[in-house]
Amino acid sequence: MAPVNKFWCLATITCSIAIYYGCRFTDHPTNRELRESYDYIIIGGGTAGSVLGSRLSEDDDVTVAILEAGGAADNDPRVTIPYYFPSLQGTELDWKFYTTRQQHAYFAMKDQVGYIPRGKLLGGSSNLNAMAYNRGGRDVYDKWAADGCDEWSYDDVLPYFLKSEDIQMTSLENSSYHSRGGPLPISEAKVTPLVDIYAEAWKEIGHQVIHDLNGPTQNGFSSMQANIKNGQRYSTSRAFLLPVMHRHNLDVHTYSHVYKVVINDGRAVAVVVDYQGERRTVRANKEVILSAGALQSPQLLMLSGVGPRKHLKDMGIPVIADLPVGENLRDHLMFVFRQLTNTSHSTTEEEAESLTEQLRYYVLGKGPLSYGGPEGSAFFHSDSSLEGKQPPDLQLSFYSKSASTSGKNMGEYNFRDEVYQALPDGKQSFSYGIILLKPKSKGTIRLRSKDPMDPPIIDPNYLADSGDIDTFVKGIRVCERLAVTSTMARIGASASDAQHPRFCREFTPGSDEYWGCMVRHLASTLYHQASTCRMGSVDDPTAVVDSQLRVKGVSGLRVVDASVIRDLHSGSPHAQVIMIAEKAADIIKNVNTVQNLRKRTTIG
Repeated sequence: MAPVNKFWCLATITCSIAIYYGCRFTDHPTNRELRESYDYIIIGGGTAGSVLGSRLSEDDDVTVAILEAGGAADNDPRVTIPYYFPSLQGTELDWKFYTTRQQHAYFAMKDQVGYIPRGKLLGGSSNLNAMAYNRGGRDVYDKWAADGCDEWSYDDVLPYFLKSEDIQMTSLENSSYHSRGGPLPISEAKVTPLVDIYAEAWKEIGHQVIHDLNGPTQNGFSSMQANIKNGQRYSTSRAFLLPVMHRHNLDVHTYSHVYKVVINDGRAVAVVVDYQGERRTVRANKEVILSAGALQSPQLLMLSGVGPRKHLKDMGIPVIADLPVGENLRDHLMFVFRQLTNTSHSTTEEEAESLTEQLRYYVLGKGPLSYGGPEGSAFFHSDSSLEGKQPPDLQLSFYSKSASTSGKNMGEYNFRDEVYQALPDGKQSFSYGIILLKPKSKGTIRLRSKDPMDPPIIDPNYLADSGDIDTFVKGIRVCERLAVTSTMARIGASASDAQHPRFCREFTPGSDEYWGCMVRHLASTLYHQASTCRMGSVDDPTAVVDSQLRVKGVSGLRVVDASVIRDLHSGSPHAQVIMIAEKAADIIKNVNTVQNLRKRTTIG
């Protein structure tokens, strides 16, 4: 039976044990009417917007609206069951974006165009991702602070990571790097015996194994941590938003597509929104907050007259603020290195979806259905002399699912059909995802037209800088060393990517040129687009927002999402965005407190 059909025939079982899992199933977030004005209007109810809506509405004296273009799907088994996250791509819960034709990458994809899934629902892409929770190390945030992002050092941001967290790992309950009681559960993502084997092989090639990838050091191998509890995904909508939907001062409006921000005399005063098929203008008494993500926040800013002067003029849009909106697009690319094994340590699709594993999942919340992402992660430097001097530039994600030619694992990337023929379908296998953490190549977001319903033009410009290829090849060499360790030999593992029947046959298999060619064909997005509304000091010409996340030159307007990330380095934007939203909420609350004090003083 196809997995999609299984979702619905098993939904009854899911609901019957909802109390055990602590599920919250809702039909629609609110039935309230859209008001004429709110104190705070949050554009986008995704990863950041859900956190912001929850935290800002804690203050009873303000009104908060979340305007989300998609619907609500926290009761959808495709969302709640972690294993099935790839099947959400290309559905009604996905914006279904595509890149432009890439000149230096994506050679194995249809028309050299890549697919970019983005969540179109409450909780956004926190409902579509692999649930991995990885903050990034101290050096990432200390560099932000050194570059002019005041109060964004590691010591400044750690309290906000802790504020969100409800650690489920007993081994970390007393760690100063973790906390209990927050809305977001963090669990160890360990499903197969391969995690311990990965760790042993990593030590065998001379690298360290650490206990906590979100602890005092990031360098080394560690089991993955994920937003999962009792075998179910916890998106930000489920963790932060749904528990507070009853608040009288919080209105969550789905199927509400914002067209633009209205800016008068240099101040954001309202938004224009298609509210369930009706165009409305809603006033913001205090602030408009863009949380539409790294692709659509820049699009909305440009539609509103904030962006590169030349591009806006070419589009016929009056320029309100000339800022580098949509510049500096960064993304993490991943190249997959596979190994075959003659043991049953890894999990095939047939095993994961067997009746035995379904029962195990629905009764105990355990087994392969309880997680679908990487079970382990290793951070390291392509140049070991740089350890301790800058963040690592490479990561390996260790996947224990066997590859398939069905297209479920690769079709979402827009690969050509013949690419699947090289995969070891039906065989036990596992893989290492080699991730380029500090890409030198950068791209752009541009408007396709003045029509807000048109998708933006997304050009990541992948692998334009040949230095990115060099770094990838160094990562592949580490995988080759892992593949021939005695640890891997004991489980009958062998490298299976030494040759490809379709690509790069003009090069000697295993040579630097061969691997570079393979990377240009097969490396694909890890869905970590960021930095298109970059944060920086007021006088930083590359920055769109200041360290308070205010859009430069426009009052009453902030951006709070992955687009403000200063530099895309080690770490998952998912974890960073939750922290950014937590910190932004306190920044905004403090402003509101000061304003109220001034009012009372004036009245007195």
